[in-house]
Amino acid sequence: MPPILNVLETFKVVDILHAQTGDQENAALYSIKSTYKISRNWQGDPCGPQDYVWDGVNCSNNGFNAPKLISLDLSSGITSSIPGVIANLSNLKTLDLSNNKLTGQVPDFLANMLSLEVLNINGNNFTGPIPSKLLTKWRDGALLLSVDGLPNNEEVKKTKKGNSILPVAASISALFVILIILVR
Repeated sequence: MPPILNVLETFKVVDILHAQTGDQENAALYSIKSTYKISRNWQGDPCGPQDYVWDGVNCSNNGFNAPKLISLDLSSGITSSIPGVIANLSNLKTLDLSNNKLTGQVPDFLANMLSLEVLNINGNNFTGPIPSKLLTKWRDGALLLSVDGLPNNEEVKKTKKGNSILPVAASISALFVILIILVR
């Protein structure tokens, strides 16, 4: 005679102890996923649970408030242009778009992202100059901008060379002052 009971299933409701990622950030990431046809493990909530955070996504989790997306690494393997939906990631501090085949101009909205501190756009096929607002933020020290490999970044190259002279001159001057004091 066959057994009467083969399998027993039980279900238990489990409270999730973290808030979900905000709707605006969630929608922006899903839009980026579909635009670039990203095939990473991007499923579910981008910022949680901690063991299942999306590849290339870093979030700040502070208790029961909604986690904030603070870093996005989209380096290597995407094409097209930078989508405007990235502007919806208002808490983003680091954006890495390096080593892709992105085309078009570097968009102005990147300079309007108040939290953005690091922008890496090396190794792409952008055309046109870097937006002046972005260069101003970089010159003021509010943004670490990596632009090697862009065809029209002469101003950034000149400014980088000019910025390296001051520390060298100060070091040499300090050395001479120390030598003069020691000789007396």
